[in-house]
Amino acid sequence: MFDWSTMRKVNNFVEDATDHGAGNLKWDSTTVCTLTVPDGKRWYLIGGTTYRDQAATVSVIVYDNDDKPILPLMYDSAGTGRRGFPHSDAYSASEAFKAIPCILDQGEYIKFEFGAAQDAVAYVTALVMEGDV
Repeated sequence: MFDWSTMRKVNNFVEDATDHGAGNLKWDSTTVCTLTVPDGKRWYLIGGTTYRDQAATVSVIVYDNDDKPILPLMYDSAGTGRRGFPHSDAYSASEAFKAIPCILDQGEYIKFEFGAAQDAVAYVTALVMEGDV
């Protein structure tokens, strides 16, 4: 159960897929970005966005601690521009919208996968309320 009085809004904003230095460690490569719930925390996921500058597919899926997919949030065919999730084009509109907002426990993560390498213009976001476990 969330104690709303102790929660804070966190806008995870991760940009520049080409920068794997200290300022942007969340990009695993130019095609994968993950946002992980920190130890001792729990997230109440509200939604987010992706932006890609190349003609690439993108999928956004929530995974559990065992790297098993638990919630598809979005799949978008090749194209450029900003796209929010959950989105009506997600695997099945009803799957994503029934599950959002959802609760993610420590160690669970949101994985963004792009079908082609991205450059410095790409970014992903996830808007969450964060609280202690």
